[in-house]
Amino acid sequence: MPEISKSVGVSGANQRTDVTTVQSLLIKSARYLGSSKLYVATGVVDAITTAAIFRFQRVVVGMKNPDGRIDPKGGTFKLLNEVAAGKNPVPIPPPGAGDAEESAVTVPPAPPAYTGPAEPKKHNDCPFAEMPMFYRWFAPLYWPIRTTNSEGRQVCYQDIHDKDHGNRSRRYLWPRKGGTRYHCGVDLYGNHKDMIVAVESGTIINHYPFYLGTHCLFIQGDSGIVINYGEVEAGSWSEFKLRKGDRVKAGDPIARVGKMTKSSMCHFETYTAGTKSNQRWKTGHSRPNGLLNPTKLLLLIAREGL
Repeated sequence: MPEISKSVGVSGANQRTDVTTVQSLLIKSARYLGSSKLYVATGVVDAITTAAIFRFQRVVVGMKNPDGRIDPKGGTFKLLNEVAAGKNPVPIPPPGAGDAEESAVTVPPAPPAYTGPAEPKKHNDCPFAEMPMFYRWFAPLYWPIRTTNSEGRQVCYQDIHDKDHGNRSRRYLWPRKGGTRYHCGVDLYGNHKDMIVAVESGTIINHYPFYLGTHCLFIQGDSGIVINYGEVEAGSWSEFKLRKGDRVKAGDPIARVGKMTKSSMCHFETYTAGTKSNQRWKTGHSRPNGLLNPTKLLLLIAREGL
């Protein structure tokens, strides 16, 4: 029976030989994976591999809240070995089984698409949050705010020609607090209690009080990017029966736009995988660990997102 030495999947060690073993077993179990099936064992954990693990855990293992990780001595790995070898006659699920239930909540349409006039400037050597091309082939992306606000999908940013587009105080790394720190996200337009949906599929990894009575909701996406949906209405995820650890699909409602003293918006930040809290960047200091520039990602979603 094939073995792995360390965990594979979300927050796993993901050693190449172990990943190859798991992918090979998932390929042999393709009849259970529906649209999430794999075709090639690459030795690299990607969005397709993660989706296949989640689906196997939901459909075959029967986990209500799968964690997307396979451990050497865990039940998922044991059952995966048995199913791949044909030793466990698990009934093949009907089409659509294992998919998250559709929300009973009506999701409003997104505002019209927006195309930025030029490429965004890279600030302070901070890397952009970028979706891998292969991921964009298989996974839809959604504009996060369902709003009738007149600014719609406008992304405020500075381009490579140093020209500002939109309100510059809302863009990434605009000075805050009298120039003592940077703005670590992009403020997206929205009205109080507008619905916020998940940009991509992922797992809720944290939420807590954020700014002037609003909260933030952290979701680690299957692409590996962590999104902080900031300045949301406190506890609004409960309206959609969500809590920490829950899995969400791209386009699922996850929260509502909050209200500060006078304004409402969604403060959008991006981080590397595993980040569970927002970072402050003081002027004159090095970039905080894990912080990514969300501008290029937002421009992509503004242009092409659903």
